[in-house]
Amino acid sequence: MRTTFILAAGLAAALSACMQKVELLPAEDVAAPAETAAIDPCPDDGPRFPITGLCVGRSVAYLDPGSDWQPPEGCTWAMNEAWIGDGTEALLYRAAVCNGVTTTLQVSGGAQSASVEYVKSALGGDALEGQEMIRLFVSDPANPQWHMKDILADQNENGEVECEIRPAGTDGWPKDALVIAPTPEERAAMPQDQPVAACGDWGLDEDATQYWEVRQGYEWFFHLGQDVTDFDPISITHIVKDADGNWTVAE
Repeated sequence: MRTTFILAAGLAAALSACMQKVELLPAEDVAAPAETAAIDPCPDDGPRFPITGLCVGRSVAYLDPGSDWQPPEGCTWAMNEAWIGDGTEALLYRAAVCNGVTTTLQVSGGAQSASVEYVKSALGGDALEGQEMIRLFVSDPANPQWHMKDILADQNENGEVECEIRPAGTDGWPKDALVIAPTPEERAAMPQDQPVAACGDWGLDEDATQYWEVRQGYEWFFHLGQDVTDFDPISITHIVKDADGNWTVAE
């Protein structure tokens, strides 16, 4: 995709600086909250997360309560975390627990984007290790859909159909989910009795759970496939730690 990752000169430095936060460091370089946990036990006497130090039982309060996700049949769910960069940013999410295995995700940094991928799947075990489920792009506050618009421009210049960015409007997806999809006129000319995939790898796939969100400082591209997910994609929340060590939901 020719233009997707070409940064405008004025934005390049800012995005490059922002992306430093998704370059992973060795685990030993992240300050462990074990001493804090020992001094300040959780009110429910439950455990703390090893990365953020948050009380596991209370971490659900950070999540958007609007999700109706249910774990796969026969499974339960638990809160989990994934760290970003130097340990001052993290993701919280609801993870399925199946036969004693908890879905665990990690964030792997790259030059222009970051990948949220499996460490372990409650349904697929170690076999899905490294499989990407979400791609993160740093959002430009002055132009929040910057990457999506760049992808769209490339698609409309080189693709076979005219596409647009529009609300997904799909039950079970986030209310603010977006898709890069054919215009209504283009879709009307396509088969109506079967799902279609259009607008490139980042575009609409009517036979899969694939959509964009713009929130909490990122453009999120979810490509979750056709199967039941063993984590709650709507629950994934970007949190940041301030100078006093307090965690808050990123704006």
